[in-house]
Amino acid sequence: MASSSRTCTAITSPTWSTSSGCPAGHRPTRSATLVPHGPVYPSLAYRFDTEDGAVTFSGDTAKSPNVVRLARGSDILVHEVIDVDFYAQTSGPALVEHMIQAHTTAQDVGRVATDADVRQVVLSHIGPGDPRQVTDDQWERGVKSTFAGTVTVGHDLVRIGVGQRR
Repeated sequence: MASSSRTCTAITSPTWSTSSGCPAGHRPTRSATLVPHGPVYPSLAYRFDTEDGAVTFSGDTAKSPNVVRLARGSDILVHEVIDVDFYAQTSGPALVEHMIQAHTTAQDVGRVATDADVRQVVLSHIGPGDPRQVTDDQWERGVKSTFAGTVTVGHDLVRIGVGQRR
């Protein structure tokens, strides 16, 4: 059985070519690292670096130093988030324990972002996803309690610019 205490190392893959649909002069590199997601293994976080900036996606993960290392200096960190209190009030202890071991609270997302020195956090894979349960303002306040940068609650079809063209 996989363990979330497993030592994880970064994996870097080759640079994409312009034939992948990228405009000439824009050849992003991609990197990945293992992250803890309870009993699920492997679970990965990804980073994409372009001439315009860097975006890191946490994937499904508990708070992880691997995400901090991978995201260091990114323009945007797209990170999953949960509200443990919601699950404690609506679910049994087994699900609550899974959520704690496999996901990240808003305050811990802010800590990861601060430690990684990212410019902006975009919340995704939000649990609960119903804004009647936890509002965008509550998510933002939770992250901002431990992070001084910009926080955006991700919604379907939202567009967010990355860095600036050079």
